[in-house]
Amino acid sequence: ERFIKNWFRKPRDLETDTATHCWELLQSKDYQAAKELAQTPLLLTLLCVVYDEYQDLPKKRHALYGEALDVMLRKWASEKRIQRDPIYQELSTELELYLLSEIAYTSFTEDQLFFSKPILIEQMREFLVENLNAPGHLDVEKVLKEIEIQQGILVERARDTYSFSHLTFQEYLTAKCIVDNQKIDTLVRSHITDERWREVFLLVAGLLPGKQDADTLLLAMERQTQTYLTNEKLKAVIGWATKVA
Repeated sequence: ERFIKNWFRKPRDLETDTATHCWELLQSKDYQAAKELAQTPLLLTLLCVVYDEYQDLPKKRHALYGEALDVMLRKWASEKRIQRDPIYQELSTELELYLLSEIAYTSFTEDQLFFSKPILIEQMREFLVENLNAPGHLDVEKVLKEIEIQQGILVERARDTYSFSHLTFQEYLTAKCIVDNQKIDTLVRSHITDERWREVFLLVAGLLPGKQDADTLLLAMERQTQTYLTNEKLKAVIGWATKVA
């Protein structure tokens, strides 16, 4: 509560009592998912950034993450374009989001929370070369440094060792990469029994457009789980549970 009050201290916020409205919104049962995020300064900052922009908060986590990243990237990008920084003049917000999603998916799939600078640089360079809409002549190391300093999404934890500033970013961007590149079958086949991917599954379900696509995910999960019923005793237990239920 103190953090929120300190965040909204501009004269206009004090006049309209923005901090109180934001705090009261988080107390509502409808915004329980949003309030659960307010456990670290970084995630609470995301809540404040989104509320500052829209004077409201999404009720679902995937929507909150998406809007927070969108506000962060677009605001910083617009400020840099005013200063005519060539990186932000040529690397669009959409392209940067795709780039970060690729990095998140690759590292999360390989169970890497930390990754070396040379590998990160090479991955970014390949993305800029292979993507037809990306400016291939940009200085990749400078792009990385700008993302780190100006946005704080990627952080250098130790010398030449990077990670996402919060696991939440990596999970959300991984889920976005899966949805954007139609990797649902790969996700279900490879990770349905992996507890580490639980949040990614939940975020993917939220990001999939429309009810029918969410149904497709659930049906794929059902088919995959049935492949594990190879033991007769296990089949009997499942049969008994189904009958009792």
